[in-house]
Amino acid sequence: MKISIIQPGIKRGNISYNTKKIQQLINKCQGDLLIFPEYVLTGSLILDENADIYNWADQSKKAKKRLQIPDKKTVLLDMLIEREGQIFNVCELLPGDDCQEKVYPDSVEKGAGIVSGDEFKIFEKYGKRFKIVICTDFRYHDEIHREDTDFLVWITHFNANTYGRAVSEMRHFVLREGIPVLASSPVSDKNIGNSTYANIHSVVSLSSYEGILEIELNDG
Repeated sequence: MKISIIQPGIKRGNISYNTKKIQQLINKCQGDLLIFPEYVLTGSLILDENADIYNWADQSKKAKKRLQIPDKKTVLLDMLIEREGQIFNVCELLPGDDCQEKVYPDSVEKGAGIVSGDEFKIFEKYGKRFKIVICTDFRYHDEIHREDTDFLVWITHFNANTYGRAVSEMRHFVLREGIPVLASSPVSDKNIGNSTYANIHSVVSLSSYEGILEIELNDG
């Protein structure tokens, strides 16, 4: 199974630009599973506390429909969605309707009205099983266990203050559970990239430039 950890250079609040950037990077990827970071369409909510999250959800829905996903590939795309009048932060598996909701929204998200998800699900693609955690959900990694999965996907957005702690937490999880962590993070006004692949033996990160980290997971 080939996985592309994608680190886009995005512009906060510019959904049109970010959608085009996402499509460009999709077209360049070699992976079967393509992993984009949190708030990739809009930029992080944490620096835009007055954002209209219903408008973000509506614009994200329209942007998703414009994406062209190559045959036999799966794209993990984080966005806000509206469901029965409530807003959730979710990572959708496209094409299709599978998604992982953010289980532990941060204080800014809660203040904006974003609703918590219920559980960490298990997904299966290309003969591999995995879980998805979204940003602050990984603070609760002691609650997340392997449960016959092959790897963990972390949809996030690192900054200069969080990256060092994040690597330490990833290594702790990897050593405890014995499976890799694949973390995707954007490059933006406050986010430093440094998307990371961590396994028992090593940690590999991209720099603070836009890029793609291509990983191949074998059956061993």
